[in-house]
Amino acid sequence: MKTVCVLMSTYNGEKFIETQIKSVLAQKDVIVKLLIRDDGSSDRTVPIIQEYVSKHEEISFYSDKNLGPAKSFLHLLKSAPKADYYSFCDQDDYWEETKLISAVRKIEEKEGPKSETPVMYHSNLKIVDQELKFIRMAHTKDYSAEKPYASLVENSVTGCTAVMNYALARIINSKTPEELTMHDAWCNIVCSFLGKKIYDSNAYIQYRQHANNAIGMKKASLSSNVKTRVKRIKNSAFQPRMVNATQFYKCFRKELGSEQRREVKKMIEYKKSFLNRLKLLFDFKIKAFSLKEYLKYRILILMGEI
Repeated sequence: MKTVCVLMSTYNGEKFIETQIKSVLAQKDVIVKLLIRDDGSSDRTVPIIQEYVSKHEEISFYSDKNLGPAKSFLHLLKSAPKADYYSFCDQDDYWEETKLISAVRKIEEKEGPKSETPVMYHSNLKIVDQELKFIRMAHTKDYSAEKPYASLVENSVTGCTAVMNYALARIINSKTPEELTMHDAWCNIVCSFLGKKIYDSNAYIQYRQHANNAIGMKKASLSSNVKTRVKRIKNSAFQPRMVNATQFYKCFRKELGSEQRREVKKMIEYKKSFLNRLKLLFDFKIKAFSLKEYLKYRILILMGEI
């Protein structure tokens, strides 16, 4: 059986964490090693984890200062022992017992059991309420045909569905971005350009939505969207796509081909002149996979808010 190192970042998750830990430990047909990092909880999260650590040798735990979820998950990946595969894990979901083995089988069907190709699997999700009652499927599109440049525009990878092999983890751990929007978006960009992605339209995770989600799929209100727009206009540094492109270029430009470097630099430098903005606007290599995000991205270029 293959070993999967599950990486769980926790923060004030006392309400749902036991259910999640139990579902991770109940995974079938893989050897699970659960590594938990607490990101500065002030509730009973740490005592709950410590109780499970005392009873399960396959769980390791450490706590540290608050980094936020993005940096916390990358810290976990750097701290993880060598394994066949690595999987990000939120603190408040519920994993069906075939979640990990489904990912492993999909990867090995596509690439073989001993492939050195950097690979990341990701899948659909079942959106559920806090009582795990089904609401809807997260994805209505098949992301298997997504092109690498789309990762610069929209993030199709929900971190808690992602399973990557050792080859990809090693590449991601080789560089540390100075700024970070989210860990899954970062891993998606790195894998899209330097490895292979495998999408599964099936869902093996119940993605819980509740009032205290640190990460989630809540639909933003109109007022929230307006506040985000104003924040981006006032703060030129708050440009998530440009931040990701800039950090990716800084970290991995030597690994990119000449055309890839030119394309990524278009996003980095689009605000330097009106001509640069037009070049990006009419660059149809860098485009979102979904129509909604495609149109949104084009408007944001004109507004200088990518």
